Amino acid sequence: MKKTGYFILALLALVSCQTKEYTPVEEGLDGGVYKIVAKLSDETRVSITDGGKASWQSGDKIALYDGSSFVTFNLTDPATGEFSGPAGSYTGLAVYPADGVYAWSVDAGNLIVDLPAAYTYAPGQTSAPMIAKAGTGETTFYFTAVSGLFKFSFSNVPDGVDTFRFATSEKVNGSFNLGVPAPGTTICEIDGAANDAEKAITVTIPAGLHADDMVFYIPAPVTNAGRKYAGFAVSLSAYGVPSAEVSSSKTWELARHQMQRMKNVDCHNALPDRLYMVGDCLDKGWSFDVDQSLAKVAPGIYRASDVLLKTSGGFKIYFNADWSASWLSVDAENSGYTSETGFADLNLIGGEFYKAREGVGDTQIYLNGRGYYAPFSYDFEVNLNTRKFNVTPHKIYYVGGCVDSWGLTESQMLTQTSPGVYECDLTIKDVEDWNGLQFYSMPEYWGASWAADVEHSTHSDIILTTRKEYKDAHGDTDPQFYPLQLGYTPGDYHLTLNFNTMRITLN
Repeated sequence: MKKTGYFILALLALVSCQTKEYTPVEEGLDGGVYKIVAKLSDETRVSITDGGKASWQSGDKIALYDGSSFVTFNLTDPATGEFSGPAGSYTGLAVYPADGVYAWSVDAGNLIVDLPAAYTYAPGQTSAPMIAKAGTGETTFYFTAVSGLFKFSFSNVPDGVDTFRFATSEKVNGSFNLGVPAPGTTICEIDGAANDAEKAITVTIPAGLHADDMVFYIPAPVTNAGRKYAGFAVSLSAYGVPSAEVSSSKTWELARHQMQRMKNVDCHNALPDRLYMVGDCLDKGWSFDVDQSLAKVAPGIYRASDVLLKTSGGFKIYFNADWSASWLSVDAENSGYTSETGFADLNLIGGEFYKAREGVGDTQIYLNGRGYYAPFSYDFEVNLNTRKFNVTPHKIYYVGGCVDSWGLTESQMLTQTSPGVYECDLTIKDVEDWNGLQFYSMPEYWGASWAADVEHSTHSDIILTTRKEYKDAHGDTDPQFYPLQLGYTPGDYHLTLNFNTMRITLN
């Protein structure tokens, strides 16, 4: 069929198709090869603004039924519509396409078509189911559509999107009984869905085929008096992480030969205004409360400041304030906390996608097991464009007997100068070595949150570690950083804590 540059073999005709007249070739056998002419009925039109009519293109295949199976015929002349295949005894029934996208069969005289639940996007393939039936001795076949067509257009499709999922209220994949084939009247009619899986179609985008603007044509069963399409929910996803979720509440009645169009959707604008965090480690628990949500600050980027985490428990990030909405997890297999990457090495993955891949039932985000200290206040950033979850401490305090003051006051708070980087000026006093320096996550004097890894640090390379890591390695519940022991002398310094590199610097 005429190609549109997009994947699902879209039968009907697409925008640039031109009307063609076909001249039948000589009928019959030619060296053991059976030649037929396949013509497209005038009915095969689509309801698009600039009209159009379907036309054949090199590579198209049809199949003729021989009474027990369908035999593939290849297009040999796009201009005339000539197809060639093996000689044999055929019933006159022909179907399109015959390339494995759809499975065709005949049961007790009824034509059965299986519409797939998953497609692979491939530029240049555009067809949907059609049938034809020639009379005894005839070799000219007139093809007509048995389905309708949905057209979806998207702009600003985020980089890395690898999957489109189209979900609706009715059955759009699976086996459909077309009855006794009669071209022009046979339709692929909506049937009751056995489960939710039959109400959705997934399209996978292979690497290298992504584009900023993408169009998809979805062949779909036509409606009857009792059934209608109650809108579509479309999810653009990378590794199960929705890059946009588009919902249409419009009710559609789809007829044979008819195309319904979803207007061009800007994927950036389709993103929700905020993401919702719920879970045991949050103050409001399992409640979709705006106070613990992430607000959209740019297309695909969401932030929340000063989020307090409790000492235990996990949380989830939902796309909507709805338990049935898509949700996010941290990709444990491809993420981790190390002294090199610090707080910046958390990759996102779709919750359901992760469950299926890992075979687990709970995919909450647990930060305590990744080197984060709680209770503590953090700044969160979810970047759907890069699939990153960035977590940085909201405020850092210091205290110690070796510095110019004791106790926790505003003058002893480090200032965040960039994501994960905190700085302040301080004076180191000439005191005994046991008077060290500690870093806290909250303005209360209990339990240091971070310290220096004294075993592995040097004067020029001071490694920042968490209290938990320090305690596990040294059995010390109150770790301190002793600048004098690393060769520093009393005086004024500029202190920097860098959680991206997990390093302390004194200049």
